[in-house]
Amino acid sequence: MPGPRSPLAATLTLTAAERGELDHRCRCATIAAGQRDRAAIILLLADGQTISETARRVKVGRRIVRKWGERFITARLAGLTDLPRTGRPPVFSP
Repeated sequence: MPGPRSPLAATLTLTAAERGELDHRCRCATIAAGQRDRAAIILLLADGQTISETARRVKVGRRIVRKWGERFITARLAGLTDLPRTGRPPVFSP
C-alpha cells in the first residue's frame, strides 16, 4: 500500500514557459548531467509522481529529489543552478 502523497508534489505547478525550458534541458545533449537530472526531477514531480517514484526513475536518493523540489518551489528555475562552493582561493592574481 503506498504511503501518503507528498505535499511537495501537490504544491509544484509549472507555467508553460517553465515546462518548455525544463523539457529543453532534458533533451539537450550539451547540458551538464546534473542539470538534466534536476529538470527531470521537477517535471516528474509536476506530473504528480511521488518522491520515491521520482527518485527511482532518475536514480538518485529521495533526499536529493526533496532538495531540488523545494529549491524549485522557492526560487523557480534559478534555484536549479549550483550554489557557489568554497574552495582554495586563486593563486595567481588576475
